[in-house]
Amino acid sequence: MRFVGLHIFQDPLFLTKFLRLGRLHLQPTIPTDPDMKLPTGVPESEHPVRRFWFMILRRYLLPAPPLIWGNAVCTVKVWNIIRQYETVVRWRLYGEWKDHTYPSHPELRIQAVQADRESKGILRWLALNTIDSLSGPVVKLAHSNPCILFQNAVNQIKAYENLATVVIQALRYVTNMGSDVLVFIILGAFANPNKEWVKDDGVNTSDWLQSGLVNTIS
Repeated sequence: MRFVGLHIFQDPLFLTKFLRLGRLHLQPTIPTDPDMKLPTGVPESEHPVRRFWFMILRRYLLPAPPLIWGNAVCTVKVWNIIRQYETVVRWRLYGEWKDHTYPSHPELRIQAVQADRESKGILRWLALNTIDSLSGPVVKLAHSNPCILFQNAVNQIKAYENLATVVIQALRYVTNMGSDVLVFIILGAFANPNKEWVKDDGVNTSDWLQSGLVNTIS
């Protein structure tokens, strides 16, 4: 993996097998009731197997999907590993993916520019009468570059109050991982200390908060 790096994306078949191996390797680290097959406790965060796959996710697995255009199978396989970690750990991965992973590789920097441009173009034309034709490109972007797509979508929703419903309908085929990233992005928008929650009068809710962001996360 150190030799191949993010170029693991060039062999999706090997990648899916590797991801399946990771899911099976992590399962014994989760306390599970043998009869009900349900988790019975919190996994040990410092378990060497969990630390190993966390490192693999950061360095190799999350940088790969942006370079595999719209491959839902790989996205689901990556999610099967990520979902075995706690919410705080998952969102820490998403934050690093969004802010640090893309600038760290020349290929990903190019992909980030392309995904940003394409997502803004799609959102510009997204409306009730174009959902059927644009939902496919939206979902493919959500598979490969969810952080970029959803960041732009949230910014657009904050600016246009009638866009939230349209975006929600366009995302009806998004994977569980895409939904998890979307919640992370929305909560990040709520946590922005530079955003005012009320208007200058100090009484009425600020326009960006009224523009459907609350409806999106609900």
